[in-house]
Amino acid sequence: MQRLSSWKFALVLTGLGAAAGYAYYYFVGCSNGCTITSNPLYSSLYGSAFGFLSWQSLRKPQNKKKMMIQEYLQKNALIVDVRSEGEYAMGHVEGSQNLPLQNLPNRLSELQQLNKPVIFCCASGNRSGQATDFAKQQGLDCINGGGWAALNKVVLQQA
Repeated sequence: MQRLSSWKFALVLTGLGAAAGYAYYYFVGCSNGCTITSNPLYSSLYGSAFGFLSWQSLRKPQNKKKMMIQEYLQKNALIVDVRSEGEYAMGHVEGSQNLPLQNLPNRLSELQQLNKPVIFCCASGNRSGQATDFAKQQGLDCINGGGWAALNKVVLQQA
């Protein structure tokens, strides 16, 4: 079965919402003057609006983080993995450098001297978030790349 395009899916959900709104009016409705459910048109419109809003909530948002990482990679950013040496040895983004988080304050000047943007990564994005916050406070152009495995997928797609 061919996958529905986004707008076709929106129309289907809107139509289903309208049908559900009318069904609600027909089977449950209110006959004593309720604003929405006493009128089949209003009930159907309400249902279609609900269906459309359901589509809006199901849409996959643009992955801003992925786009930002791609922009940094285009600027020839340095990828710095802030996990321990042991964690780094078990797997890492090819071409990345290992700089454990606890060593970052003492070695931040080395990163600043490279005059390149930096993408920090770790196992889950927690430590790299800490590194990013600290480095930004010191004036470094950097972003949190999150977990190294997810970052690696973006790097490989970019290559």
